[in-house]
Amino acid sequence: MKQVKQVRVKPAPDNGVELLHYAKVLEDIAGKPFKCGESTHIPGTVQVEYTPNASSETYFADNIAYIVSSQTGAPVLTIERAKVPSEIEAEWLGYIVKNNIVFEGQINPIEICVGYMITSTDGHERFVWVLKAKAAPSPDGASTKTGSIAFKNANYTMNCAMSAAVECFRIKVDTSALPEGVTREMLHEKWFTDPEWAISIADKEALPTEPTEPPEPPVG
Repeated sequence: MKQVKQVRVKPAPDNGVELLHYAKVLEDIAGKPFKCGESTHIPGTVQVEYTPNASSETYFADNIAYIVSSQTGAPVLTIERAKVPSEIEAEWLGYIVKNNIVFEGQINPIEICVGYMITSTDGHERFVWVLKAKAAPSPDGASTKTGSIAFKNANYTMNCAMSAAVECFRIKVDTSALPEGVTREMLHEKWFTDPEWAISIADKEALPTEPTEPPEPPVG
């Protein structure tokens, strides 16, 4: 008789998002390692929302629900935050920059991976990398000065694609269920500095092992 696996679920609402990072995708080819450039931290994030856009349809035949077919669409990443510096926005959109002057013309967005951390009220953390995304221009406006202070956030919408090398849209890990050989401190130290390391920890053989003492020479 098969045993039923019991899973304890303790709901804990998310109460924060921080550590937004991005890195330029350098190489994403099936059968080869995923490669990206230097990771950049941009503080000032208010909200991050990842929408998978999955769909499921039921085919009816013989007077019954005959089969259900599901597929994943193109995910969308929406970021609400303080306005991104002009030079970073120009890099995302492929604008030309000369002597710190941005020339806005036809957009030619680069592919970037986007990382962030979600915290929950029970103290656990979720580390995320969206592996391939392209940004669209954010609306840019202003209002006349009044007698009160009004903060204005910028909203960035990014269309996501599946990584050919990793064969997924994003990777994530929770500190409530750490991978074997990985500590919370390691995630804080390495997850955002090196997306390639974040991918590699799924392979236990790629993780560093504790040094072992060399065997003693035989006696006699």
